[in-house]
Amino acid sequence: MTQEIREQLSAFVDDELSEAEAELLIRRLGADPALRSEAGRMLQLSQSVRGERSLADAGFAARIFAALHDAPELPQAQA
Repeated sequence: MTQEIREQLSAFVDDELSEAEAELLIRRLGADPALRSEAGRMLQLSQSVRGERSLADAGFAARIFAALHDAPELPQAQA
């Protein structure tokens, strides 16, 4: 994972990513289990730093699922 993607993920978790960048990142999240795992860790860390009791922000998950639902399907690689 590049530093640029980490920074985008951090901005996304903090709801500070532009809409265009968020759409691209959401597509990446849909295709990359390691990136989704990192997003979960960043979300938990962010909530911990802010002193939030909840380990999962329903709004965060809802944004991801809604964006994945609305996103066009990625082309499949030809074998």
